[in-house]
Amino acid sequence: MELVNITLTGGAVVKGPVISVESLGRHEVLPFNLSGTPFFLRFNYFIAVGCNTRASLWRRNDSTEHSICDSICSNGSSIIRLNEILWDCCQYDFPSFSFNSSFESMSTTVPVSLAWLLNNISRDAMDCNEFFAINNTDAGFKCSCPEGYEGNPFLQCTVIGPALVVFLLIGAWRMYKLIKKRKCIQLKKKFFKRNGGMLLQQQLSSSDGSLQKTKVFSSNELEKATDYFNENRVLGHGGQGTVYKGMLDDGSIVAVKKSTMVDGEKLEEFINEVVILSQINHRNVVRLLGCCLETEVPLLVYEFIPNGTLSRYLHEQNEDFILSWESRLRIASEAAGAISHLHSSASTPIYHRDIKSTNILLDEKYRAKVSDFGTSRSVSIDQTHLTTKVQGTFGYLDPEYFQTSQLTEKSDVYSFGVVLVELLSGKKALFLTSSLETVSLVGHFNDSMEDGRLFDIIDAQVKGDCHEEEAIVIANLAKKCLNLNGRNRPTMREVAMELDGILLSRRGINIQQIGEVDESSTSISCSSFEIGIDLPFYPATAKSPPRLAKPNCPDRCGNISIPYPFGIGKDCYMDESFDVKCNETSTSPRAFLRRIDMELENITLTGGAVVKGPVKSVESLGRHDVLSFNLEGTPFFLFNNYFIAVGCNTRASFWTKNGTTEHTVCDSICSTGSSITNIRPENGECSGKDYCQDMSFPPFLQVFNTSLESTEGKQGSVDGQKLVFLADRQWFDSKIKSAQDINNLPNTTVPVSMAWLLNNNSWTYSADTTDCRMSYTKNSTTVSAYSCSCSKGYEGNPYLQCTDVDECEDRNSCHGLTRCVSTKGSSKCELHPLRFTVLVIGLALGVVFLLIGAWRMYKLIKKRKCIQLKRKFFKRNGGMLLQQQLSSSDGSLQKTKVFSSNELEKATDYFNENRVLGHGGQGTVYKGMLDDGSIVAVKKSTLVDEEKLEEFINEVVILSQINHRNVVRLLGCCLETEVPLLVYKFIPNGTLSRYLHEHNEDFMLSWESRLRIASEAAGAISHLHSSASIPIYHRDIKSTNILLDEKYRVKVSDFGTSRSVSIDQTHLTTKVQGTFGYLDPEYFQTSQLTEKSDVYSFGVVLVELLSGKKALFLTSSLETISLVVHFNDSMEDGRLFDIIDAQVKGDCNEEEAIVIANLAKKCLNLNGRNRPTMREVAMELEGILLLRRGINIQQIGEVDKSSRSISCSSFESGIDLPFDCNPSTSLET
Repeated sequence: MELVNITLTGGAVVKGPVISVESLGRHEVLPFNLSGTPFFLRFNYFIAVGCNTRASLWRRNDSTEHSICDSICSNGSSIIRLNEILWDCCQYDFPSFSFNSSFESMSTTVPVSLAWLLNNISRDAMDCNEFFAINNTDAGFKCSCPEGYEGNPFLQCTVIGPALVVFLLIGAWRMYKLIKKRKCIQLKKKFFKRNGGMLLQQQLSSSDGSLQKTKVFSSNELEKATDYFNENRVLGHGGQGTVYKGMLDDGSIVAVKKSTMVDGEKLEEFINEVVILSQINHRNVVRLLGCCLETEVPLLVYEFIPNGTLSRYLHEQNEDFILSWESRLRIASEAAGAISHLHSSASTPIYHRDIKSTNILLDEKYRAKVSDFGTSRSVSIDQTHLTTKVQGTFGYLDPEYFQTSQLTEKSDVYSFGVVLVELLSGKKALFLTSSLETVSLVGHFNDSMEDGRLFDIIDAQVKGDCHEEEAIVIANLAKKCLNLNGRNRPTMREVAMELDGILLSRRGINIQQIGEVDESSTSISCSSFEIGIDLPFYPATAKSPPRLAKPNCPDRCGNISIPYPFGIGKDCYMDESFDVKCNETSTSPRAFLRRIDMELENITLTGGAVVKGPVKSVESLGRHDVLSFNLEGTPFFLFNNYFIAVGCNTRASFWTKNGTTEHTVCDSICSTGSSITNIRPENGECSGKDYCQDMSFPPFLQVFNTSLESTEGKQGSVDGQKLVFLADRQWFDSKIKSAQDINNLPNTTVPVSMAWLLNNNSWTYSADTTDCRMSYTKNSTTVSAYSCSCSKGYEGNPYLQCTDVDECEDRNSCHGLTRCVSTKGSSKCELHPLRFTVLVIGLALGVVFLLIGAWRMYKLIKKRKCIQLKRKFFKRNGGMLLQQQLSSSDGSLQKTKVFSSNELEKATDYFNENRVLGHGGQGTVYKGMLDDGSIVAVKKSTLVDEEKLEEFINEVVILSQINHRNVVRLLGCCLETEVPLLVYKFIPNGTLSRYLHEHNEDFMLSWESRLRIASEAAGAISHLHSSASIPIYHRDIKSTNILLDEKYRVKVSDFGTSRSVSIDQTHLTTKVQGTFGYLDPEYFQTSQLTEKSDVYSFGVVLVELLSGKKALFLTSSLETISLVVHFNDSMEDGRLFDIIDAQVKGDCNEEEAIVIANLAKKCLNLNGRNRPTMREVAMELEGILLLRRGINIQQIGEVDKSSRSISCSSFESGIDLPFDCNPSTSLET
């Protein structure tokens, strides 16, 4: 059968015939026989088409019919449906076996589906389902690759996309890194805040731009610089932290101070050190480079001071550098100058408070650097002292400061005096005696001075070096500094000037100007000359690379490498000057240069040759050759050497060829005969006393002679050492540490360094692989000489052959997706195909995860920005000021809830316009429902400027202090929005003004209601004036600020302009604020707000209650009239009842109306002193209400006997809503 398609999951599709039946009857029409094969029919329809026919289907050789299907035609012979069983066609989904039928083949075919089942197969690597037994004997299986695998199950199933798993892991890892990075950023911000970042910013912002000088380092930079704070990088420990050595990305060396865990006191010290150091710019003060607050403990970054503390050189055995007397004087002068700068020259005086030898550092040139400003304090220029908690170090601490806690500049002077004594004596501030008793250095020093034993305590290291008169001056200066009375101590400026004077005296100024002089001084003698030149040679200490000699030539003589152009034996050297003789007869082979007959110590192609030079002991003085060198005719010349002449009262001379011109003459004068106590000069200077040094020598020196003779007028020492020798600089600096080392040199040899230059006729070289530098031209005819080295990227011997270096041997030369490819003299990094493919696939799969991560990150960032914006609004809307105000309000803050912006947005349906209750001068009021179902009024302030902000804050503070049933209650506030929000209890019935001046059929204000409302309002205002813990003046009493709650009870509202005053205060001078028609004229004229200002405004409200008219109303002639003026005119004319509101005229009691009118008139008196207090007003109104319950009204006020009694019913009313409907005109002047 012809195949149409095959799939492992769907089976095989073949072409099957469509048979047309000519005659009906029980005979084979369409037979199918798949016996003996694993195939069977599946997912097929058997279709029989005909009118009034029956189709039968049965197994072969089986008489049993499996299906009988009748097809009946509905309209004769036509076939109108082919999709319904037993109606024009029949359809049978037969068993999956072979069957019989017979058709005459037609020209067309239709697809027929076959499936198959296999038995006896291995199912280890596949999923196989057992279907049924074929011929009741064997089971058949249908198989597929298991989940997670792909391929042909009958061959091999492989894991689906192993690369996918890898890149899913990569994507997950990157997501993890992003989340971790975000957490790290949040943690750093937390640490920044906890470590005083905000305080530090505040301090530095007021430091005249000093913040610009201080870099803010990231924690990553400093971790990398210090190798993650490796213990091997620790420079020292202190009370405030540990100091690590580090290297920044630009290569600069720094000291990183890692503070201890910060508590309150340590935090203040840390911040203080940053602020103080950011203000100082002095060469002798350690320089603060920056700080980092992103770590758990704060970090400070200083310039690196390599030589440690002064204390180390004074109190510890140190062979690297011994502090001479002159060095001690210079260090003292530099430290004093720095402290003097802090006291007298800094823009803001600074008291160090912890001067000691461990806080004086020494840089690479042993210059002083004052450090550790953690306990320092800055003071104003006119301030003489600062009262502080005592801090400092015992032994250095000023006793006067310790007793009084008053820190002055003289406290630093005392501490510096202790340092001076340390420099003199070499002892610690608190030291152990031989009997293991702890003694104060200051007490020991004072006792020695009193007993005249100063020189008993001078450090033995400088006793033979110092001048006695200088020691006496320093001791006297220290004694002045250590005076117990601070007023008698000198200033640091005076101390610095006196120390500078001592140093100047050493340069020729008469020392009598400074102190007493003792003529028994001691000195030493040593002359040193430097011979040097600038060549591409380096000190001959590095070992020569192996096998740099000519092929088949020896490359070593004992331990000495012999590189070409040097060589041992014929044809192994470039010319005879480089011929090396290897003497192997001795125990250890020795190498000699035949031409100059000098023994070699070492040879390198970059460092030159080192030979052994003699140390000449001079027997008799005089002008004759003592030490001569002659390298003429060779390519060698002297390089990087010292010429040393040792003797007392001698003159060393040095000249070149023919001896005609002396190049240098240096005298060395000894004051103690033959003693030699110093062997090198300080600071590279030559003064002619104790030593001399001259650095001016001709370059490329090959020939010279020397002599040693007595100086004029002085006789040289007979038995003292007189030595002359040439020595390699590096060897001399490292080996000669003391005079004893010089004394051991006679009859020995010392290393002498030589370099060489070759002309281009000696050999040929390739400019591609060798770099040769022309050094000089001897004369106009001689060819220029060269020194050579292999070019970058090449190695070997430049005088033989430079070979290409395989840079790719370094596996770290290329990173990431690149691989190293070697080129001539270099290498390059090329893209690695496999790595690139992996990356592309990984990126394709990782993009999905990155997008998901980016979306989540976006949501997180958006949330974070929202939080930051809320914080910004909180600060801008006066949150800090509000907190400050509420914190001093006797715990009122606990009564006021802080709402989130989300709560109030939800409560007001995002401030829907349909929720607006009213508008006022300070904002809009919305109706809202909180989550607990309570109804509130949310006041949304207008955009806050400085004045409005003060009003807003004022309203919160005032309302948080008031607890009265007739004052609107503040539930809380929200400052997280662009405009601040206040949340009040909802007052449903609006303002009093609405019921007085607008037609309202829901509720008519009766006379009795008006009386009760007046009494309640007066009681509330009286409470503000007289009963509140802090008196409060409302400053804007009016009918629109009196609200009525659900029972029409009064709620006084709108405290935006209110002011609180102290109990003993009678008035408050303020900017005039209020509403025209209610504003007290006296307050308007004088700007003095008193409680009587509220009384006047309440008087206007009383007249409104009487008349039903507004404070400013229009007459029938459209003229605006003041209600107060209209009321006063009516009272004077005896027309009171003409102005009574028509709504209550028939209801009110005449005598009550007269009492109310008289009370209002008293309140409206232009002289505030003649007005009653609100307490009196409230009592009189309460009396009227009591009168209605039977008390004689004569007890309260004057009654007209002709009054007529009126009956009116009483009921309760009230409201509490903070909004202003139809407000009166506001005034601000």
